[in-house]
Amino acid sequence: MKAGKWEKNKFMGTEITDKVLGVVGLGAIGKIVADRALGLKMDVVAFDPYVSKEDAALLGVEMASLDELYARADYITFHTPLTPDTKGW
Repeated sequence: MKAGKWEKNKFMGTEITDKVLGVVGLGAIGKIVADRALGLKMDVVAFDPYVSKEDAALLGVEMASLDELYARADYITFHTPLTPDTKGW
């Protein structure tokens, strides 16, 4: 900016509206992230073995298996503790 240049093409982002966000872990943080994504007009698909489909539907989120989430999501965010089960995800 000081040099009088604004190389806009170097800083172009990606439109996320109408994209699918996969949320792995719908705990406190995962729910907040899902809510923000819904506010940005994203579709949200989630995986959490401890959350029912009914509870997720109240949030506006669709539950899916982990494999289905991986296949459908344009972006994936993880909000799980590191355990032997989650290591390597």
